[in-house]
Amino acid sequence: MDKLRIWRIVISVGAIVAMIGIGIAFTGAGLDEEELVDDEWANVDNEHVYYLEMSCKGGKLVDMNYSVSAGFMTVQILTEEGLNQLVYDGTAFPSEVLLSRTAVGSGHLLWTPPETDKYLLAFYEFSQTGSTVSVTGTFTGASNTLLFTGIGIVAVGIIIAAIGAIKGRKLVKRKDAAKPQDVVMYPAEPPTETGLKELPKP
Repeated sequence: MDKLRIWRIVISVGAIVAMIGIGIAFTGAGLDEEELVDDEWANVDNEHVYYLEMSCKGGKLVDMNYSVSAGFMTVQILTEEGLNQLVYDGTAFPSEVLLSRTAVGSGHLLWTPPETDKYLLAFYEFSQTGSTVSVTGTFTGASNTLLFTGIGIVAVGIIIAAIGAIKGRKLVKRKDAAKPQDVVMYPAEPPTETGLKELPKP
């Protein structure tokens, strides 16, 4: 089989692999995957905000249990902007706070995200420092396993196609260089008085 044809097949295979990867990534982005949470922060203080990131699918449920081993605390669900305001300004704009509970020692949280986005479950303002905060439960997010698998397959397909294109291009250049150069033949002119032949200037 012609080598150039082989590299063209390689390019086609790479394109097919990339398209399969795109399909898997889109499928993963559309699926729901339940994320399990089991976190704990020991020796908490009022110099920090302790938080959990949740990349939630819109309309899906957040189901969390939380508790502090001693005293009370404030529990909030914030946007990323709201968390930044809380950390640097000590408070967040009301529009950035999606849920707030103050002076609680423990609780059960059921919350439905308004849209697909990243939210933060934050714990701060402890009445007794040095205690331990724990949070367990689930939230529903995108199926990251399939999403990242698809992205990886797309990358492999692109690499295969690129290798095929580079090798094929080099092969074409070598074939062009090996071709004999065209010889330009000029028409002969009738003899002149001196017996020499004249050629028209190219």
